[in-house]
Amino acid sequence: MEIKPTGPGANLPPVSNNDQAVNKTFSKPTEAPNAASVTPDLPLSSVLAQYKKADLQDPAKVEKMLSECTGGLLEDVLGPANSSLSANESSYVKGWLQNDPSVRGKLLNYLERVLK
Repeated sequence: MEIKPTGPGANLPPVSNNDQAVNKTFSKPTEAPNAASVTPDLPLSSVLAQYKKADLQDPAKVEKMLSECTGGLLEDVLGPANSSLSANESSYVKGWLQNDPSVRGKLLNYLERVLK
């Protein structure tokens, strides 16, 4: 029985059937970095100095940490352009970053790893 192709590319090149060993080795990190080996980012170092890991249990402190983190990140990313934002615009962007589930989750994960 002959199988006919249904689309373009009917004339495929032949496949060689050489049984050759693959000599590539893949290395996977065996150990995840711990909190001591993670270097804090410059914009967030002030937050890390003020809080402890136990503060993540207090919702009010978590909100304050996230607010300070998003403010630090915004200042770091925008740099001199940050001065062109009005207070309302800056507050809006910080609030959006702080409440965005993806950004919030990543910041909380980062804080859990680096706070002592």
